Amino acid sequence: MPSEIEDLRTKLANSSITSAEFARLQDLLESDPQARREYLESEMLDECLHRLAEQSLHQTLPSAQPPRLAATSTKPSAVSWTLGWLAFAVAISGVVGTFGYYFGVGQSDAATADAKQLAGARIQSEKPDSLPGHAILRRTAGVSWPENQKGHREGDVLPSGKFVLRSGLVEIDFFCGASLLVEGPAELDIASDWSASVISGRFRASVPPAARGFALTAQDTKIIDLGTEFAVDVSRNHTFVKVIDGEIRLEGGTYDGKHLTTGQSESVHGTGNDHPSEALVDLATRTTLQQRRTTAQQDRFAAWQKSVQSLRSDPRLIAYYPIGAGKVGRAIKNARSDESTSNSLAGAAQQVGPVTTAEGRFGSISDALQFERLGARLRLRADGNYSAFTFMCWARIDQLNNRYNALFMADSYETGEPHWQIRDDGAMMFSVMVDDTQEVENYSEIDRKLVKQAGLHRVYYTPPIWDPSQSGQWFHLAAVYDPANRTVTQYVNGSQVSVARIEDKYLIEELRLGACEIGNWGQPFRKTPWFSIRNLDGAIDEIAAFDAALTAVEIQRLYAAGKPPGY
Repeated sequence: MPSEIEDLRTKLANSSITSAEFARLQDLLESDPQARREYLESEMLDECLHRLAEQSLHQTLPSAQPPRLAATSTKPSAVSWTLGWLAFAVAISGVVGTFGYYFGVGQSDAATADAKQLAGARIQSEKPDSLPGHAILRRTAGVSWPENQKGHREGDVLPSGKFVLRSGLVEIDFFCGASLLVEGPAELDIASDWSASVISGRFRASVPPAARGFALTAQDTKIIDLGTEFAVDVSRNHTFVKVIDGEIRLEGGTYDGKHLTTGQSESVHGTGNDHPSEALVDLATRTTLQQRRTTAQQDRFAAWQKSVQSLRSDPRLIAYYPIGAGKVGRAIKNARSDESTSNSLAGAAQQVGPVTTAEGRFGSISDALQFERLGARLRLRADGNYSAFTFMCWARIDQLNNRYNALFMADSYETGEPHWQIRDDGAMMFSVMVDDTQEVENYSEIDRKLVKQAGLHRVYYTPPIWDPSQSGQWFHLAAVYDPANRTVTQYVNGSQVSVARIEDKYLIEELRLGACEIGNWGQPFRKTPWFSIRNLDGAIDEIAAFDAALTAVEIQRLYAAGKPPGY
């Protein structure tokens, strides 16, 4: 039976670990030397197996030729099998010995640090071969979801299975190219890139030539589009279908084989006095959806602007940049009350390099800044000493191609200075330099050697909070460094995703910022490309830093005040 540490390590490797299990793993590695030893030995063995497998393939297989088997036998002899595994075991013992020499397992601070880094920092998360679904939720307006179901957001990838909308209007883009307007209340069952079953509600399908053949099944009838637009109304008592433009073919049921063309309609199921044309007369259009969506964005934007006026008066603010509200040329004024009323740009964040303007989280009425090009960044300076930190931002993540992706980074990463970023597997990471004079080395599995660290510090990781299926979505992110209570707590969309205890060794109470960057880091202490390139491939439209440890209630309040429609 596997030990607790091995069970947790396996779950981490398989990306099935929960937040509670992740916290338990970190606690074990912090407090139990035997757990650290067991974790490192397992990681080393995995690494050895991968390396030996690669070496074996290169050494035994001729280039571009498959291995040949003797015609008289399909399995190796007992002698060759035994010798092969003896050689394999000797090789493993040698490599493990080498790793043990470098790490000093169970005997040094380096082992402790490496165990934590291995637990919180997998070298490279596996990238999915394809999106895990058949459609994208493209646009929404005035939506609500069943109480027992997790709500969807614009940009969500929709997998096979039930999609239930309690109220509102949504547009779903199937990967084949067809789009489906859905009026709530409605329920459908997504089957593939090309088909779905409509169970209840009203639907309007738009099918371009490339998606011809897209089909909706209602009751026992399949409605196959032959181009270009049709509508379906499904209730308990009836199913109506109407061709708005083009042609459809019906398969199954009473009307099997029947074709309908522009303007024609049919009741393919049930009884009643309603006529198909009457039932579908006020069907929503894309224009309807966009009008409702724009109104919702304007309402939420106005509510957020009111909250900005309250937030900017918070005396705990160090810096506050609601992008678009304080642009002066290429500078973004600090919206903190005592700064924004001044004509001075002393506290402003300056755009540097190829920063571009994009739509913010409220659509075209709001602005964001994009950092997808390598040199793009915002630079600012905040002098002073602080007793705690809270960082919060609204960020859109498009992709995480860099190993580390910057949110808010102190330039020099000297004693008392913070780094807040996202790793390539979607995990948020927050750290504060404890002592930049200490010489610390760790084994880097990317560089395959011992590398010098900037000093004594600890990185606090969350479980992955982003994956490629969420590309283009907006997230409210927050990190709270609380020396008084010795905790580091991180949040996504108002909810806590991780909390870690600050050990005595890593406790620092005198904090500072100095020169800093948003969306990039210009002062890496190692020059290898994977380490030094940290521009955020995405956008930020609001970011703030506080000299205080905000509570969970305050974080939730900030999220609620700033969330766009559909959140």
